[in-house]
Amino acid sequence: MDADKHRSDGEDGSANARFSTKTHSLSSDVLVLCHGGPIAKPKDAQYMFEYCRGLDGFYGASSMERLAEMKKFTQLKLGKN
Repeated sequence: MDADKHRSDGEDGSANARFSTKTHSLSSDVLVLCHGGPIAKPKDAQYMFEYCRGLDGFYGASSMERLAEMKKFTQLKLGKN
């Protein structure tokens, strides 16, 4: 995905909005997140939020993969081996 390019399939995010509305109506505990390799840059995530109404956030898998390492780096930085 490149946020600088427009979609050629005519999708304007309305299907995502319908999905989000229906999902939230079933449970207020649900989060509708966007995720995926094509969302690679901040501007890509911004595009999703602008055109896919009802998103609650972005989940970057690579961010989750780094959590365990980040704790180790923080401990090293603080001198807590």
